Amino acid sequence: MESAIAHQAALVATPEQCDRLDELIEQSQQAANWLEHHVPDSRFHHLCAEISGLSEAPAYLVVYEALLKYFVPYPMEQLEEGRDEHRALVTAFRTRDPAAAVAITRAHVGSLRREMFLALPR
Repeated sequence: MESAIAHQAALVATPEQCDRLDELIEQSQQAANWLEHHVPDSRFHHLCAEISGLSEAPAYLVVYEALLKYFVPYPMEQLEEGRDEHRALVTAFRTRDPAAAVAITRAHVGSLRREMFLALPR
């Protein structure tokens, strides 16, 4: 679902929506602790789904929220790579590059699944 959302969002995102995504990345960057980072980070993922306009986005967001119970916070010093991926995703949205958006999303979500979730089947 993440790939479908990123693909569609890259086709339809407005400059204003991309600006809002950039603001959320900046809020994450300025966070003093993991919880302060998590709020804009979660909003970033929600907004990407909303931007896509896909009818499946609400179902995806239910699953996204359910997965958070398995989530293990990253140390603050390790969050920059994810923010860089978010920045690259916004660039793909701005340049209407769905192939890049999907590649970035697959890498980003792959690391989350490998490194940040516990108790999920491998």
